[in-house]
Amino acid sequence: MNFVDFLFENSKDLDKIAIEYGDNYINYSNLYSQVNSLASYLNDKYGTGNQIMLLSENNPFFIISYLAILKSGNIAVLAETRISDHDLETVLSNCSIECLFTQSKYTSKFNNNNSVFTENVFDGRPEVTENCTHVVNPNDLAVIIFTSGSTGAKKGVMLSHGNLISNTDSIVEYLGLDKSDKVLVALPFFYCYGASLLHTHLRAGGSVVLSNSIFLGSVLKDIDKYRCTGFSGVPSTFQILINRTPFLEQEFPTLRYFTQAGGKLENKFITRIADAFPDKSFYVMYGATEATSRMSYLPPHLIKEKLGSIGKGIPGVKLEVLNSSGNPIKPGEIGEITAVGENIMQGYLNDTEGTKKKVKNGRLYTDDLATIDEDGFIYIVGRANNLIKSAGYRIAPNEIQDIINGIKGVNTSAVIGINDDIMGEAVTAVVKPSDSGSDELKKHIISVCSKNLPSYKVPKHIVFMDAFPLNSSNKIDRIKLKETVEENLLKSNNPKLDSVDEILKVDPYSLTDSEKEAILLPILKEQLQKAQNNPHIKNFFEKQNISVSDINSLEDIPPLPVQMFKYFDLEICPKDEVYKILQSSGTTSGKKSRVPLSKTTTINQTKALKSILSDYLGNKRRIFLVIDHEGMNNSVDTFSARTAGIRGLSIFSKKIFYLLKEENGKLVLNLPVIKEVIEKYADYDVYVFGFTYIIWSTFYKQILDEDLNFNFNDIKIFHSGGWKKLKNEQVSKEIFSDSIANIFNTESKNVLDFYGMAEQTGIIFVDCEYGNKHVPAFSQVIVRDPQTLKTCDVNQIGMIEVMSVLADSYYGQAILTEDLGYLVGIDNCPCGRKGRYFRFKSRVEKAEVRGCGDTFKE
Repeated sequence: MNFVDFLFENSKDLDKIAIEYGDNYINYSNLYSQVNSLASYLNDKYGTGNQIMLLSENNPFFIISYLAILKSGNIAVLAETRISDHDLETVLSNCSIECLFTQSKYTSKFNNNNSVFTENVFDGRPEVTENCTHVVNPNDLAVIIFTSGSTGAKKGVMLSHGNLISNTDSIVEYLGLDKSDKVLVALPFFYCYGASLLHTHLRAGGSVVLSNSIFLGSVLKDIDKYRCTGFSGVPSTFQILINRTPFLEQEFPTLRYFTQAGGKLENKFITRIADAFPDKSFYVMYGATEATSRMSYLPPHLIKEKLGSIGKGIPGVKLEVLNSSGNPIKPGEIGEITAVGENIMQGYLNDTEGTKKKVKNGRLYTDDLATIDEDGFIYIVGRANNLIKSAGYRIAPNEIQDIINGIKGVNTSAVIGINDDIMGEAVTAVVKPSDSGSDELKKHIISVCSKNLPSYKVPKHIVFMDAFPLNSSNKIDRIKLKETVEENLLKSNNPKLDSVDEILKVDPYSLTDSEKEAILLPILKEQLQKAQNNPHIKNFFEKQNISVSDINSLEDIPPLPVQMFKYFDLEICPKDEVYKILQSSGTTSGKKSRVPLSKTTTINQTKALKSILSDYLGNKRRIFLVIDHEGMNNSVDTFSARTAGIRGLSIFSKKIFYLLKEENGKLVLNLPVIKEVIEKYADYDVYVFGFTYIIWSTFYKQILDEDLNFNFNDIKIFHSGGWKKLKNEQVSKEIFSDSIANIFNTESKNVLDFYGMAEQTGIIFVDCEYGNKHVPAFSQVIVRDPQTLKTCDVNQIGMIEVMSVLADSYYGQAILTEDLGYLVGIDNCPCGRKGRYFRFKSRVEKAEVRGCGDTFKE
């Protein structure tokens, strides 16, 4: 049966509106008459079985021309209106076009005007009363639709009259369409989903309303104006309506149902629509051009129970998810969606090999990966040709996208693989934010992904875009998206990390452990070669029989015991470049470490500290409260770790206040200053710094006796040192944090302990919200066995070694501390920061109680 005769089988003589557009309409009898007349003309002029191209927007010209081509026994080749000249040339060269039907505004795309028909093709054409029916075989071609090309080159999908009849019947059945239905069409008819709306409503004897406004929001008025019962869209249709119009606030009293296909609509949007319109049916559907249009649907009453599912096969279609052996999968397993039915295409135009790969023994292999639940409902997890291959893993984007799209502030996202020299492909989330992209949103996305995904699935890059490139079917064009990200965004944001200057420009916690190894090793080896000019360091290497050229990993670099700073001159730059000496407390052995600083080293350390602190404070300056006395910041040529801490953290200060003062050789509260801060700077953003033992033993114990109330808008309290003595006083980290937080009227998560050392100034390891200390991009931490100096496994306690590329004036490349700690993990902290993270345990047993944070006078 000819497909057009099938459509009009029960309606060709009806005096009922078939098509509405603007204030105009065409009834069924008039529509059929015009289709029949044009079909007769085409049949007389060209015969049957010819390819006839149609290029037009949704209008009566398209509908009549399209139906006439099919009714005449010829083949409609549908072209998208936004087709590029290159793609049009490809389509034309792949087809044998007999003539063209196009809107007049598109005629400039074609050279041969002799065979081009425009809107005036109907002018003066006599009515043909005799029914022009070309009897066809069900397998005879009716239409060629070129796929959207979202994952590769466009392919011409050949659909027969039997394919169209089968799919149309199925859709009419499960949607329950009849003569009372009227659908508002905002999807193009050259797209199989849009064409299916025309097919099904003509078959049911319903009506089709054409909406060609460039403003999608106009559909809100049109649904009510034309008293529509149905509306259909792809994901972007509903996302635009939800985010840019009062769609969810409408009532739509005549509307019976929504349908959605053309890709995955995120669960959060489905839920919002279902909640806003509880009395209307929402059909989530799944299909492909190769299956004429539709393959599955989820019954509306299961929309929340089976949220995220594409349902099961439509009537007449057997949908199965098969494993690599061709057997149906079990619940929880992943396989490829396949379909068998009379809707499966005849093949790809002029592509026998492509057809054989896609259709085997009548079964369509979709390339879509899915799982099933216990009830047999199907859930798509990704697309085989969208899989990201990263560090040996095969990663489906959908799981990651689902998590990101559920985050507040994210409109939608697309996860792609970006070429990466180390990982092969780096997982990259391209995010369309609800408002505007920010560093805070990036960090939050990474944090949420880290909590819910294994580390290898956590995006390495987060890229914000205002709009995604779309193909003709309004699906994300992943090829163009990847090109755009790689060429225009990713490269400009990621300089080549082959120097200290470049490393200091990146997010301090953006590098994975393996990336850091590859980046830091050559820089450190170059620095170590320079360090050989110092005889003490050269002797240190020679005694261990180590040559710089033999070093093949960061673990191979010999760690210098921190005590050597107390006994040896460890300068690796000319003496005239040293302009300051940093000294440790010297309270462990009575002898102070001397750390020579050049201007380059100081600049590097300042940039590093600023980078670390900005990750916790943001980039705005704050009021800086120092829990120490002002005299600690007066030294010029030499200074202590406490001085270094104050000066280092002051880089974000807009004004500094010292909350303690020296009185008769003791530290006491600086009450006038404290009261000034409380009175003048309430509701300001502030940050606090002090050494742990001084905060507790002096500030906390004295402030309890005062009737003072701190109340700031946002506060972060940084502290370090003195834990062993506090432990002897039975003050745990939790007690300390809770107590200090209570004083400052904030949460304990804002009390941030950090680990640092005078010999590695510029690098502090700050607690994240999960209590882990993170290693920044320009540093590395290795935990070594105290007896053998071999590297320890995760959770194995050992001596902490701190490595750094910041120092060009002394040996700071690898320093073995006198502290014990353990690695907690690598690249997978729930906070989202990448790289290693660890915890400090205690000083080694031989170290004394007192340290740089325990003493007052230096």
